[in-house]
Amino acid sequence: MSEEIQLVVFAVIGGTMRLAAPLLLAAAGDCLVQRSGRINLGLEGIIPCAAVAAVAMSASGHGALAALAAALAVGVLLSVLHWGCCLLPRVDDLAAGVALLIFGIGLARFAGSGLVTASVQPLPALPVAGVPVGIMLPVGIGAALFLSWALFNTRLGLDEDAAAHFATSASRLRLLAAVIGGAGGGAAGACLALWYPLGWSENLGAGVGITAVALAFIARNVPWKAALAALLFALAAAFGPALQATGGTGGYHLFNILPQIMVLLIMVLLGIRQRLSS
Repeated sequence: MSEEIQLVVFAVIGGTMRLAAPLLLAAAGDCLVQRSGRINLGLEGIIPCAAVAAVAMSASGHGALAALAAALAVGVLLSVLHWGCCLLPRVDDLAAGVALLIFGIGLARFAGSGLVTASVQPLPALPVAGVPVGIMLPVGIGAALFLSWALFNTRLGLDEDAAAHFATSASRLRLLAAVIGGAGGGAAGACLALWYPLGWSENLGAGVGITAVALAFIARNVPWKAALAALLFALAAAFGPALQATGGTGGYHLFNILPQIMVLLIMVLLGIRQRLSS
């Protein structure tokens, strides 16, 4: 294998590990939100708000774990806000999600305007074959596997039978899903702020939330499938930057939009399959 090919391979692997972690965390958590019968497009606004909270906590002298806890708290709070808004009469979950998206992005840019140059303490890393891997990637994979097991092997699954067994209302099940989904969005924001790209910028997390919602839909709301979809999406997204990093110029623009094209094609195929089966 030539030196150039080795460089591209290592760049793709490194880029995949960096990009997969926030997508995986957000998509796995959003699977429960969608299984509960809600679609929270506000995840796109939750992630940057959680990133701002993580940066603010870290810049104030607290450790990376305290910053992670702050991001999780903000993610859960905003997700529960979406759940509460959907309980109001004549409030649609999609409309509430769009409102939360706009509110979250605006709030993050306002609150984070003074944190652009703030230095943060990164999250711990695990050495894998001599390469530091952010701890949130294996944590996210483990969480996705655990959620998948819990949904299909216990009575905690978000379905009518579980609601009847626990005498729990649908709104409480949706609250549980909102808490877990918000925690996933908060962890994704912390991963962006405290690992890659590390720090705060106005465009931090742009597209991660919407992509996570799409990946959860593609995975049919099964967390381990959403984790696999996130890894594949990150793999496709890593090709463009890898080519640029190695000096390649031809076709890298196509590689940059390849992940979005892939998601759109899969969603179209799923829609066609549903119509044919109905």
